[in-house]
Amino acid sequence: MRMTWQEGQAFVGREEELGRLRGWMSDVRDGRPWVVLVEGEPGIGKTTMLRRWLAAPELTGVTVLRAGCDPDEADVPFGVVGQFLARVDRARLQELGLGLAEASIPPGATAFQIGGDLVRLIDALQGAGPVAVAVDDVQWADALSMQALRFALHRLEADALLILLTRRSQPGTEGQARVDEAQGPIERTIRAAERSAHITLGGLDLDAISELAQEHAGRRIEDKTLTRLAEQTEGNPLYLNMILAQTPHPGPLGDAMTVPTTLVAGIRRQLESLPEPARHLVEAAAVLNTPAPLWTVGRIAAVQDPAAALAPALEAGLLRWRSAEPTTPVTIAHALQQKAVIHATAPARLQQLHAAAAQVVERDATWAHRIAASASPDPGLAEELAREAETQAAGTNLERAATLGLWAADMADSRPEQERHLCTATARLLWADDFTRAAPLLTRVEACGPSPLKSLVLGAYESSRSVTGPAQAQLTRALEEAEHEPELRWAAAMAGTWLGLLYTYQGRGTQVAATLQQVLELTSIPDSLRLRARGFLGLGLGFAHGASRGLALFAEAVPMPDAATVTAGDAFPLSIRGALNGWAGRLTQAVDDLTAALGLGSRHGAPVMAEYTYANLAAAQYLHGAWSEATISANHALAVTDAEDKPWAKPPAHAIAAWPLAAQGDWEQAEAHIRAAQQWAPSFGPGILPHVATAKALLAQARGDHTGMRKALRPLPSMLGQGMPLLSRLWWLPLHAHALIATGELAEAGRALAELAGLATDTPPLLVPAGWLTGLLAERQGDPRTALDRYRSAVAVPPGPDDMPLYRAQLQQALGQCLLSTGEHAEAVAALRAAQHGFQQLRARPYLERCEAALAAAQERALHPALHDAASEMTVRELDIAHLVERGMTNKEIAAELFISTKTVEYHLGHIFTRAHITSRRQLRELMRAASV
Repeated sequence: MRMTWQEGQAFVGREEELGRLRGWMSDVRDGRPWVVLVEGEPGIGKTTMLRRWLAAPELTGVTVLRAGCDPDEADVPFGVVGQFLARVDRARLQELGLGLAEASIPPGATAFQIGGDLVRLIDALQGAGPVAVAVDDVQWADALSMQALRFALHRLEADALLILLTRRSQPGTEGQARVDEAQGPIERTIRAAERSAHITLGGLDLDAISELAQEHAGRRIEDKTLTRLAEQTEGNPLYLNMILAQTPHPGPLGDAMTVPTTLVAGIRRQLESLPEPARHLVEAAAVLNTPAPLWTVGRIAAVQDPAAALAPALEAGLLRWRSAEPTTPVTIAHALQQKAVIHATAPARLQQLHAAAAQVVERDATWAHRIAASASPDPGLAEELAREAETQAAGTNLERAATLGLWAADMADSRPEQERHLCTATARLLWADDFTRAAPLLTRVEACGPSPLKSLVLGAYESSRSVTGPAQAQLTRALEEAEHEPELRWAAAMAGTWLGLLYTYQGRGTQVAATLQQVLELTSIPDSLRLRARGFLGLGLGFAHGASRGLALFAEAVPMPDAATVTAGDAFPLSIRGALNGWAGRLTQAVDDLTAALGLGSRHGAPVMAEYTYANLAAAQYLHGAWSEATISANHALAVTDAEDKPWAKPPAHAIAAWPLAAQGDWEQAEAHIRAAQQWAPSFGPGILPHVATAKALLAQARGDHTGMRKALRPLPSMLGQGMPLLSRLWWLPLHAHALIATGELAEAGRALAELAGLATDTPPLLVPAGWLTGLLAERQGDPRTALDRYRSAVAVPPGPDDMPLYRAQLQQALGQCLLSTGEHAEAVAALRAAQHGFQQLRARPYLERCEAALAAAQERALHPALHDAASEMTVRELDIAHLVERGMTNKEIAAELFISTKTVEYHLGHIFTRAHITSRRQLRELMRAASV
């Protein structure tokens, strides 16, 4: 259900506004959330409408989380979320265990982590009634907050939640990049919501203008006057009120009416009509541009009696006053008025006011005022800004560091210094993945003289767009030149790490390892850079030497304790160790490492590249037979890529998401994920190929399409020198050998099996698939007795902690069918029943159907009839919830596991119970254990 109001169809009357709000809240109270975006030009009434909604009787008993956005705070990480937290009692935050008890967010936290906390917070707040989240001027919201909010909105499906957003539809050039950045996620959120309204406010019509004018004049206004008002203001309420306030009252409004040609002219006229102390107070408030105590504003304005000066400014509608608060803060009435006052004030006076403001505001706010107070470049101030930028960067606030660096470039008095500050700031934006802000700066960077910093910026940006081209040469030049300059060691480390990542995408493991070793040998580089290089070194070693050898070398280079005792500082290397363990077949250790790394990231904001960590966890869980958990982890990986705008992680996440779906027979969903992976893969090099090829091969294997398996995997053997094909042999080599045997390419199959047997010597979980495939090859070669020997030897391998149950079930089925061909009926049935049980445990429907067909051929009745009809109709979310119920988890535990609310869990359980004609969780557990979906 979506509702859209087009341009010009503004809400006019209070009853109409409240009527729509009443309808939304009726749905919200029934657990059907709404997302409402109000859009319009400055002054059109968006904020006024939002205030009226929040004060309406319909929101009585509603908990409101509100935030207002400002262009000067757009680079404050999680600034909007911080405003939400400030409205929640700290004891309540501590009770929820969100790690936000001090209403602050740990440095380095990701949008995915904070989005999960928002889900839990909103879920808990609903215990007292519905929740409303209101964000005014969302075009200036910081990117991380909007990513976190968008993540939360996608996971609150059946909650008493109303989202109210306002956004300017015609922003000026200032803040344009931020506006564009914020619009994309919001538009996608609106489109994805089941119930949403996108309201575009237009100007007031003639009837509304007449009503407003009559309120000012105390009598009916002539049509000619109303027409002129409409033409001059285009129905903008702010402009109308300003004009009507300036018109002589109660005199005639007709031809004597004076209409200013611009807003600035109108504001200047208002200022000139005020007493001097009042005018100075308004100017000071406009310079501060934030609520401040009356005495503070008076001090900046140099007004002796600010209370007396305030009255005329309030009467003119230029200031607002919160008299009920102890500090009696005042602020400019509207953002447009603030801009107009600034334009209407003489430059010398503005410099004087900014200099005074710099003496009283908080330290972080002083920089902008000191810059505005400068009449010329100030190299001393530029260096102060640069030092503060270094401090912010060390605290991982790279976006704020970049802002300060760009200001330093503006204040520098020499071209080399301007270029140094510009390139440093742009490099920090790129390291923070803020390509939207960095892109407009590239033209200026390209115009700079040759330098390591320029090479770093251009190479880093190019490497984020393509793994070919000039990026490698630029980054190599930056590394080689910067490593010999002590003050640029950080740039050398950054260039080397970017270069290592570029080599990773290109599959050049030896170069990855060598480059990152070079980075780690640099002295005096920030810990954040060293940490990233240590992690990527593990990937490089794996790419160069394979999983097991790479894991051993990584353990020597970067020793770490067990996952249970590792600290937050090692979270990122731990996530890499977990991935290497997964590729090396140490599946239990992989799951432990990756889960611990994600926990450290969630609790401490430690960087773990969650988009890849969740994908690697899903791969390990799939191989280990935990297919429902694998689906959940893969969906989390996709949620991170979506919430944090990380397209480079989409191909592996989509590909791995297809693995369990394919094996369980959900071929439509698997194909959709494979198509998405293929769509994104070309931009990110050959390192993605094994993920996609494995997904396509698993889908073909589940369908019994051996030719399709062969086609999917054909490119990989020729790429075995190093890189991801070498590292991921555990994934695809057994599938490759199976495809070769099934398609009759027996000589090549023999070579593949020899390689598989060699790999199995230090990868014990491969002993079972190697035995199965060796027996299968013997069968195809016409030697059933040798095949039986191979099968029986493999079946005798005891299940270990890292067993791969799909391969064991396939082995048992192959043994049973081979026994049938040799007339050993009783043993054959026992083997087929063991295979059937294995496929049932996995819910591997296509494999189970083929196994039961073999049992039927042996004239045996399948042990379990088809009980999966109800479960097979479940949605992906319902299957996730049902699986976790089967594991004995409570609704609260399920909500935490899936990053959804308890109301959403209850909503989906209700659907499951109705569809399956059951009434208890016990019955649901029995259904899930019996079903094969």
